[in-house]
This record gives sequence, structure tokens and C-alpha cells, in this order.
Amino acid sequence: MTSKNAELEKALLEFATYFKCAQLDSCRLVHYSGVGQPNAIDVSMSDVESQIVGCLAEGFKVQWIAEGNRLYIAVQEPDCPTPSWEKVFAEEALVDVNELLKRVGLY
Repeated sequence: MTSKNAELEKALLEFATYFKCAQLDSCRLVHYSGVGQPNAIDVSMSDVESQIVGCLAEGFKVQWIAEGNRLYIAVQEPDCPTPSWEKVFAEEALVDVNELLKRVGLY
């Protein structure tokens, strides 16, 4: 088994253990591409594992947490900062680009 397959299997086992213990009704996948505004989609509970597998297989960093009865999956490009859960829940950018542009007088 390759290192990448071993990492995928480990992540899926961790998720299965987590998922089994949680009472979850819905899922929101929040995908960060760098530090800008994330893209977010609702994911059916039956598709959660395949979404995690797909993101991990593409080389993204993937984390998950339950907030109430909702599962959040945070996806981030490799080598980029990891968003705080507060940012993920609010679906906020890691950096407010407009504010930065205002501060330097370009906006």
C-alpha cells in the first residue's frame, strides 16, 4: 500500500469512528482556495464519505467537526493556512482582501 493510500485509509477510519458517534442531520462542505472567500455547498449525508475521499485523493487538506447536528467539512489547498472553525462556520475568507486594499489606498 502506498503512503497516499495509507493516509486515505487512516483518514477514512478516523471519519468513520467520528461519524458513528455523532447525531448529524446535515453537512456543509466549505472549500478554501488560498485565503480568499471560500466556496460552500450542502452535501447529503449519504455523500459525505465520497466527498472526503475525493478531496483527499486530490491532495487537499480535509478536516471535519460537528456543530450542533450539522457536520462541517473544511477543505483547504495544500501549503495554505488552515482556517479557524469560526471562519468555516461563517464561511468567511481568511483574509479580507478589500480591507487590505483600502489600507494601502488601492480601493
